[in-house]
Amino acid sequence: SSTVAIFDSILNKEPTPVVRVNPNAPFEVEQVIGKALSKDPGLRYQTAADLAADLRRLRKQSETGYPSASMASMPAAEPAEAAEGEPPASDVSAAQSARAAAATERAETSGSSSKIEALNQAGARHWKGIAAAILLLAVAAVGYIWWSSRGPVLTEEDYLVLTDFVNTTGEEVFDGTLTQAVAVKIEESPFLNIYPEEQVRETLRFMERDEDERITRDIGREICQRRGLRAMLTGEISALGGTYVMTLNAVDCQTGDSLARHQVEAEGQDQVLAALGDGVARLRRELGESLATLERYDAPLEQATTKSLEAMKAFTLAIEARAREGDAAAVPHFERALELDPNFAMAHAYLATALSNLGPQDDRVETHRIRAFELRDRVSEPERLYITAHYYDDILEDLDKTIETYEMWARTYPRDWTPHNNLAVLYNGIGEYEKQLEASRKAIELQPDHVFPYGNLAGAFLNLGRFDEARAVLEQARSRGLDTHQHHNLLFTLGAVTDDEELMAAQAEWHRGKPSAMFHHFQQGQLAAQAGKRAEAIDHGEQAEALARSFGIDSIEEATRLGRGWFEYHFGNYDAARAWIDRVSFEALPRGFDLGAAMLLAKLGETERARAVLERNLEERPTSTFVQSFGAPRLRAAQAKAEGDPEQALAELKQVRFERANVDVPYEKAEALLAAGRPQEALAELEKIHQWKGVDPLSPLKSLAHLEKARAYVELGDFDAARNSYLEFLELWSEAEEGLPVLEKARAEYEALPGVRG
Repeated sequence: SSTVAIFDSILNKEPTPVVRVNPNAPFEVEQVIGKALSKDPGLRYQTAADLAADLRRLRKQSETGYPSASMASMPAAEPAEAAEGEPPASDVSAAQSARAAAATERAETSGSSSKIEALNQAGARHWKGIAAAILLLAVAAVGYIWWSSRGPVLTEEDYLVLTDFVNTTGEEVFDGTLTQAVAVKIEESPFLNIYPEEQVRETLRFMERDEDERITRDIGREICQRRGLRAMLTGEISALGGTYVMTLNAVDCQTGDSLARHQVEAEGQDQVLAALGDGVARLRRELGESLATLERYDAPLEQATTKSLEAMKAFTLAIEARAREGDAAAVPHFERALELDPNFAMAHAYLATALSNLGPQDDRVETHRIRAFELRDRVSEPERLYITAHYYDDILEDLDKTIETYEMWARTYPRDWTPHNNLAVLYNGIGEYEKQLEASRKAIELQPDHVFPYGNLAGAFLNLGRFDEARAVLEQARSRGLDTHQHHNLLFTLGAVTDDEELMAAQAEWHRGKPSAMFHHFQQGQLAAQAGKRAEAIDHGEQAEALARSFGIDSIEEATRLGRGWFEYHFGNYDAARAWIDRVSFEALPRGFDLGAAMLLAKLGETERARAVLERNLEERPTSTFVQSFGAPRLRAAQAKAEGDPEQALAELKQVRFERANVDVPYEKAEALLAAGRPQEALAELEKIHQWKGVDPLSPLKSLAHLEKARAYVELGDFDAARNSYLEFLELWSEAEEGLPVLEKARAEYEALPGVRG
């Protein structure tokens, strides 16, 4: 479209593979063109004579029909299996190599009659000769391209429906296992895309079939046609004596014609996965994938998964159980896979994820995450990215490396929704809500039938204060049958910020009797604390604790005690807050919560206890972005302020990254600025809390910020503004429990203002 676009393509973009333009083009032609267009100068033809020699070989080969010889300085094609009566493959290769060497020698020693060879002697100054060589290559390529009018088999936009392998061997170990193995090899390709399982299940529901029904060829074709997809991939395994024969067939869903077909054999069960992997790789090539991506993304299947068919069977059962029944049902199968093959990298990775979802304090999570990372070179590329991202996130807690890995994943596999969804979660945690919005939208575009991206998109709209759009996204998800307790938590929050009591009541009813009620009680407790309703806030905390205890979730039980300690602190009941924090087991808290507990200790003046918690975290989590760039500077600031040094507190708070992640940081800055006698700057920080309407909307600091603004105005001598801010706070706390220290002090300060009568 422009000169700039041409330059960008030349410098940065891989050319369209010849086989995608013309699937019938000979392999050797693509090798020549690929070498000529390589992005690496060291891998291209170094002289025009080298190029001419290869083109002459191709021309002679096409004229005589003689089998291809290995081209000078290019990798030889894999030798075919020798037929009966023919010389061994090694002898043929040797003969081919000899002919290639002789041809090269003739090219190098022939006289100056050839314009190309004369050009080589004259050098790059003879630009007309260079143009002639390029033209020769172009003519050869175009000739082969026009040799057949057949278009590309598949494109990057096409999806394959993967049907279940037909197993006629009578051996159960192959049931489901080979389908999962094929999925691993197809998902390794940046070119081919498997139609997502969630959308397959949804289509089965539309077809009035059980969503767990086996995908036969007929059902697969109907799914294809209903969804307007191009192709499906079928597979079959049969036994002939001790030999297993596997057939892979890519079928046009509209016509039923075969697009590509490949058959492989394995001598014994232990060779099945290796042979199958080779077959899928060849099928990928026939469907139009370039040699470049095949060479880069083609891990041997038995290495990318496991050499043990029994272990692969257990892994497949785990994946199926997780999809149907959740993480708890999958764990025993993952464990069985690891008993059979302790070096099964993805079994370690998925087991860690399942255990983490069931309880983040399980020590086995770290063990399996680390072991998977140690084995990451034994897996396919998408699996390596999965393992690496989770290792950086869960073990190192290195946010920058985690984001970098997910971004690389998204670039390498642009049709995979997972990295976009996980990036949205990370952006939410660091307050980059515009990026969260973009990543969530992309995830939904790629995977419109999964529940997670909708919650992330609605959360992004909420954080940005776009409440109507957040609610519309959640309604859209519900219309597609997608619903989780997180969605109802978001709806409760939306009800709170828009004063929709009916919406809030509906969410409370939805949570009733469900495990998610313990999280909802904490939400209700926050909202009560925001209004100074102490008894109600504490009661919700007690109910959340009781539910956590009934489900045996110690970490949540401890977190509810910490939450009530914070409630009491915001009410001004410092002795009660100290009593709650003394009941908390720091070791049992979810990771990161101990820094929150240390922050409460520092605010209560117990700086030495707080310092000990911080030092332990700095020692045990040296690579944690959260500790180093968020928790540590805030905690040091709280200690400095408690020890009477607000300027040092401000210096520490300047080191905090991700200030927009919650309202705590601007509030803490405002407190330090007021203590340092800088009320105007404090007002600017407090104003952020009210501007960020969707950030931490249930936090008690939302109402307390009005009280701090009133005090800042008093310092500035603006008593009218101070009066208004005091009244705003007192209105928000109009139903607050009588006798709360914060409320009593606010009333006294208000009544002491000039012109105010008690």
